[in-house]
Amino acid sequence: MNKINLLISLLILSSLLLTSCLRDVEFSSESGLQQLVVLAEWEEGLEPSLRISTTFDINSAPEPIDGNFASVTFSESSVNETPRALRPNQNDLSLFFLASFSDFELKQGESYNLTVDVPDLDLEPVVGQTRMPFRGSIANFNDIKLVTENSDFTELSVSLNMGAIPDSNSFYHLIPYIIDNSGTKIFPDVSKLVTGENGVTLLSHRDGILIDNNNLDNTNLLEFNLRTLLPLDINQLSDKTLYFKLNTVAEEYYLYYQSVSRQFETNQSPFTIPTLSYSQFDNGYGIFTAFSSEVFNYPIN
Repeated sequence: MNKINLLISLLILSSLLLTSCLRDVEFSSESGLQQLVVLAEWEEGLEPSLRISTTFDINSAPEPIDGNFASVTFSESSVNETPRALRPNQNDLSLFFLASFSDFELKQGESYNLTVDVPDLDLEPVVGQTRMPFRGSIANFNDIKLVTENSDFTELSVSLNMGAIPDSNSFYHLIPYIIDNSGTKIFPDVSKLVTGENGVTLLSHRDGILIDNNNLDNTNLLEFNLRTLLPLDINQLSDKTLYFKLNTVAEEYYLYYQSVSRQFETNQSPFTIPTLSYSQFDNGYGIFTAFSSEVFNYPIN
């Protein structure tokens, strides 16, 4: 199997779907053996779900998965009970969700175990573990200013101090957005990093930025500019506010999406070698992670 084609295919799959030992992924071009791909991001307060597929070449399709013959179970590490099953969506048998959410709630600080098995494909089961971090915070907003407004775009400058991370294995995924007068969320791009660039990864395949507090200064100062893709008259907004969704994420989330974003950027050029990805699983690819979240806001000056 062509190594570059396989990397591109997994990148495409990851962009569409949207603590075990992490490892570098080195795809084998000698054997045509496939493995399971599991993509599961569990957010506090939302129903757990995941998508499964198989590795595949850019010139072929993944093995079809009939979810009716797959076993997807998870359990809480602190609770001694029968593992809970996730059921396939009958309109999309590769998508699984919790059959009953009424008696279950994802908890901050809790660890979860996951097992995915598709016996009819004769592939090794995927086993993973994650821990949902406690919520982090934005410690202080210094200022949010309108700096440019023209016929092509609108640009804002942001200055804030990130709160301390809840524990040493936590990171942040910060997603700024504006709500227009129709109630639609507008997600501007980060156009310039002014302060704290060593601690920031710009995401090219999804909204927001990844933040490693360990690489910010001792005040956790972060300053950057945001630019909308289309012009936006800030003064005409009924809600002249910039919102920030702050996901507090585990290491596997941070490393996985950092590598996916770098792959996305690399694959835009035919003259660069694709970067290594990260896999959370020893016998498959993808991610199983849980994260907590909170929304903050500050007026635009």
